[in-house]
Amino acid sequence: MTMLINAARRPLPVVLDPTPDELLSSWLHRHAAFYGLTEPMLISWLKLETKKLRSLDFRPGLGQIARIVDSFRTDPMDVVAMTHTALPIEIAALVGRGKPIQFCRTCCERHRAADTPGAVLKSWLEAWRVTCPLCGSPLSEIEGPRSGGDTVRDTSPFADHWDAAKVGEEFVNRHLRGEPTPLASPIAMMRLLLILNRPQTAQPPEGYNKSWLLNEIVPGFDAEALRVTPSISKGANAMVPLYLRVALLAGLAIAAKNAVDTIQRLRPFCRPVYRKRFDELAYAALGAPLEFSI
Repeated sequence: MTMLINAARRPLPVVLDPTPDELLSSWLHRHAAFYGLTEPMLISWLKLETKKLRSLDFRPGLGQIARIVDSFRTDPMDVVAMTHTALPIEIAALVGRGKPIQFCRTCCERHRAADTPGAVLKSWLEAWRVTCPLCGSPLSEIEGPRSGGDTVRDTSPFADHWDAAKVGEEFVNRHLRGEPTPLASPIAMMRLLLILNRPQTAQPPEGYNKSWLLNEIVPGFDAEALRVTPSISKGANAMVPLYLRVALLAGLAIAAKNAVDTIQRLRPFCRPVYRKRFDELAYAALGAPLEFSI
């Protein structure tokens, strides 16, 4: 139905319902497929002034929202709800840009049954999740050696920590909903746990510079994290692959049981160069300053 491109811009005759938790770019892509348009053709017809539909998923402009509302006869709040606009700044870095970083096998089957194959959900770009917010199923890797037919509950080397990881995930979800948690900011605690540990003299030379504070809470994290390329960030944004996220969220849950004692115990392990960053994240995690002896 490429004649739409040559027609005056007017509301589309058929508007597809979004699937629950669907990304805005996914919804628009499904319309492009329905009308036989390429992505650039749909962007041009809607006058969205962007090169890729996925650029709309985080913070679309008011003009872009208005043009989508006019063409699809929908409510602006419904458009915004398909984006990550409402997320607080502290967690923005935990939203993937571009293609999904994980998916839910149960929801994919539901999409196929509902004739909405290819739908992409917001939660598939959210790097604080290990379970689907819609159905509760464990998520799965998109690609890599762990992307077979199993979920992360089965493929993660930290599967023994699964229950604790779900507790940590729920702390983050509650924090985002404005509900109380044991921490002022679970996000800050996650970042703190990914600060580099002091060098361990027992380590071989090739591993000497790589150890994370999380390994003090979840032993074995270092061995798995060292295999990741590019390297895990030094507490910058807490974005880690799904199979390592089980350890990170479990570490969050364990640390939250007695956050002050955990922070006091971890600080001596922190490399001096990252001590200031550690103290900043500790303050954010607790919502109050701590007096340290060193």
